[in-house]
Amino acid sequence: MTDPRDPNTFIKGRSGAMYHPNDLLDRQQLADALQRSTSYIRAMRYHGFEMPGNMATITEAREWLRAQGEFSSTRYFARWNESLRKHKPRRRALAKDDEPPAGKAKKRRK
Repeated sequence: MTDPRDPNTFIKGRSGAMYHPNDLLDRQQLADALQRSTSYIRAMRYHGFEMPGNMATITEAREWLRAQGEFSSTRYFARWNESLRKHKPRRRALAKDDEPPAGKAKKRRK
């Protein structure tokens, strides 16, 4: 019988920390162990990955990613960026011949 804490079963994170696949990890530790960003873990949670008590194991995360097929966090960030665009329209510089936006008067020069 093999020891569940055998050093060969540990996973080395991006920071150099060692994690066992069945240890409960928070979002930052899980991101480190998977060598992803915490935003990636946030996108996973948005798309249905459950972290009761804000904790999950590496094994659970890998099983969820395997079940999702080709998971990509870009859909999450594209949706988030789109909501920002709706609330903060980009301003452009007015040319001399352009009319100012409705409700804004031109500044008078003295």
